[in-house]
Amino acid sequence: MEIRLEQAKQEQKYRKEMAKRDQEHKEQMALMMEAITSLKRQDGQQSGLRAKKVEMPKLCAFRETQIGTFKAWQESFEGYLILSRAKSECDLQGRRHLVRSAIHPSWQEFWSNGGLKIEQEDDVEVIVEKMYSYLRKKRNVLLDRHLFFQRNQLPTEMVDEYHMKLEALLSQCNYGNKMNAELREEILRDRIISGLSNKETQEKLLEKSLDTLTLASLS
Repeated sequence: MEIRLEQAKQEQKYRKEMAKRDQEHKEQMALMMEAITSLKRQDGQQSGLRAKKVEMPKLCAFRETQIGTFKAWQESFEGYLILSRAKSECDLQGRRHLVRSAIHPSWQEFWSNGGLKIEQEDDVEVIVEKMYSYLRKKRNVLLDRHLFFQRNQLPTEMVDEYHMKLEALLSQCNYGNKMNAELREEILRDRIISGLSNKETQEKLLEKSLDTLTLASLS
């Protein structure tokens, strides 16, 4: 009983953290896209753009970094580089310095001791890809699979949004060629149904035949 209670607490904590991170990421990306659009309209003029200040996205400590967390940071950081004009105005060393400034000291340590195998000529894209490869290799894939199978629909989520979240989590589970398209669709369908927050809807779906239940019919 105590174990189940603790599991419920952990799941609730995880849901709150994920919802908070998702909201922060959406807000930051919306601000970045607005500024990038402004940049294009100004056709190279910096007056209005410089007034917009967007904080550099920071990557958390290695032990706290999930695959989804890393991908969200990567997307935000790429937007930041465009917004700050780093790709066009900074030299290689300047861009490398920006990456180091955007990552937690634990990541910096892996970089310095050669764990990430980053070479002197590596640019931002190569560095980030090596970081991801290192994370993928070191991170126990069972953790990502556990997150997928424990992820239930949040009270504020629409079914199609929940579906997209599960798609993202499943893509991090590293099943590779072991899972064909048909099996992938079945797993997503089953996971959506089992994780629905509306129990009445869930019960109705569970009464239906598998032949009539498709992934598309749920969204």
